[in-house]
Amino acid sequence: MQRCGICFKPNSIRVIDGDTIEVSITRTVTIRISSPNGYFDTPEMDTGAGHVAKAKLEGILSSSDDVVVFVPSDSDAKLTDIFSFDRAIGEVYVDGKDVTEAMLSDEV
Repeated sequence: MQRCGICFKPNSIRVIDGDTIEVSITRTVTIRISSPNGYFDTPEMDTGAGHVAKAKLEGILSSSDDVVVFVPSDSDAKLTDIFSFDRAIGEVYVDGKDVTEAMLSDEV
């Protein structure tokens, strides 16, 4: 079964912390990274582990030009009821692989 949502390749990406990115399409949207398997979270930026998580995410995202963001929604036409702390909740894929799996592995 196909899921509803919006899928796009961002023009630019800025890593905010280990589980949040800012992407530019026709406008800038902040994305709280989620996993297709459920909730994903990293340490906050006010901790040393938060800086490590951010650096790891930057490394993963900069390793390829094939980055895709999928924002699930109740409708393919609009983003509704998917915001958390002014961020859209979305899944991120690099070279077709789920970023959360890469973040949870020991590899960079």
